[in-house]
Amino acid sequence: MDQRYKKLLDIVEHGSFTKAARVTNISQPALSVAIKSLENEIGERIFELNARPLQLTAAGQLVYEVAQRMRIDLENMKSKLSRSQQLPQTIIGTIDSVALQLLQSTQFRTNTTLHVDNSSRLLHMLQLGQLDFAIVTLPPVIESSSVVIEYAFSEPFTLVANPVHETSVTRSLKNYSITEFVTYNPDSTTFKLIAAACKEQGVEINVAFRSTSPELIRQVVLHSGGAALLPTRFVQEYIERGELTAISGLTFARKIALLTLPKKQTARQKTQITAVVALLQNSSL
Repeated sequence: MDQRYKKLLDIVEHGSFTKAARVTNISQPALSVAIKSLENEIGERIFELNARPLQLTAAGQLVYEVAQRMRIDLENMKSKLSRSQQLPQTIIGTIDSVALQLLQSTQFRTNTTLHVDNSSRLLHMLQLGQLDFAIVTLPPVIESSSVVIEYAFSEPFTLVANPVHETSVTRSLKNYSITEFVTYNPDSTTFKLIAAACKEQGVEINVAFRSTSPELIRQVVLHSGGAALLPTRFVQEYIERGELTAISGLTFARKIALLTLPKKQTARQKTQITAVVALLQNSSL
């Protein structure tokens, strides 16, 4: 992986050049040179000039999302080049928030290919036989005869904001609106479910920023205004540290499911399904 993109991931995910330099043991000048090199290559600024805290430009957001996909592609390549490569590959389709958990588990680093996409496309790929199984956000209606729901759990979300903006977000919500809503892309199942829940609860949302990445959504809320509905497990640590504030008044939960086709599974597939279910169970606690 081009180390410039690796450095960009470190900077965005740690929230600043200073913290990224400290955690990765890379000097700040080296990080700055890497970002400048990327900017020269694409002809655009990656970070907003003089913005404090750090904030990606529109072009920077695109580069960041590409870097995330590169990281996943690199892990897939390592899996294919592993010593046990001769064993059949298991192709797992997953939404991005679960993909990060799978990548951190050593059990899914060999003989496994992860395909990360939104739930609608993953469901379609599974039905076409292009995936061995898929981890998706369940839509309101699913044709039960075409897939088997191996495991499902309800994942609660929490509305969060930067503590500096807690008062304004709370005031806005009392007026049944969120003026700067940071959320998922409009074609994602999760966004459609969030929009339906907000409408049902009489809350009008005015979207200020969208992304496919929950990590990037969290970073935007951490370092700017606005509010976001994110999985509780994904923001709990930040709430406990006082970096984010939980805002009451809007409730939402999505159902995460592991889906397979109604066909006989290999022993390896059964083992991996069991491992994924255990991972999802731990994450839902």
